[in-house]
Amino acid sequence: MLLYITILGFIVSFLLLINIKESNRVNLFLFGFFFINNLYCLAHYATIYSGSKTMIAILLVNFTPLFLIVGPVLYFYVRGVLRDDYRLSKTDWLHFIPAFILLINIIPHLFSSFEYKLSFGERVLSNPTEILKNKNLFVPSVFNFLLRPIIGLIYVAICIRLMYLKFKYEKPENKQARLIYTWVSFLIFNTLLVYASFLVFTVFSFQTLDYKI
Repeated sequence: MLLYITILGFIVSFLLLINIKESNRVNLFLFGFFFINNLYCLAHYATIYSGSKTMIAILLVNFTPLFLIVGPVLYFYVRGVLRDDYRLSKTDWLHFIPAFILLINIIPHLFSSFEYKLSFGERVLSNPTEILKNKNLFVPSVFNFLLRPIIGLIYVAICIRLMYLKFKYEKPENKQARLIYTWVSFLIFNTLLVYASFLVFTVFSFQTLDYKI
């Protein structure tokens, strides 16, 4: 079921991408948000359900820096919709620093041989706790897993603040404003549910050593 949902998510993401025009460039961030989340779901499927060491070798660890930019792209999308401006400023690139640090952190794994990654996949298949034992430079994998939902929740809070400041005095009176308010509220609320539950289950997994959860 997870695989089918993920495939559907990729289809929706690319349909969104091919329908982006000059007037709705802000949807590039929404595409990035959906695509990266679906990539994470695919990596989760590969690790827990696929039984394929090749899929694990390809998908596990290698894309983890991308998972840290889900929060920023959600923020850029919400801000762009509310301000009707998709452009990034120079300071906006600072939001990518955590992902860049994580990229440096996993360099030993990225540049290891594919044979090593296949053996890593075999170890994960035989013992899921091995997902925490990939090669890192300075930050352990436990920190990486916790960082994803924490950063996600931080950016959800930032998006809620943007909505509050936007509609505190400017009530959504016309049809388009109400549509924007309803859609963005729906997106933020669901993202809050996802990352809050993600954090709870991540902590629970570390406490119980049940990583399949």
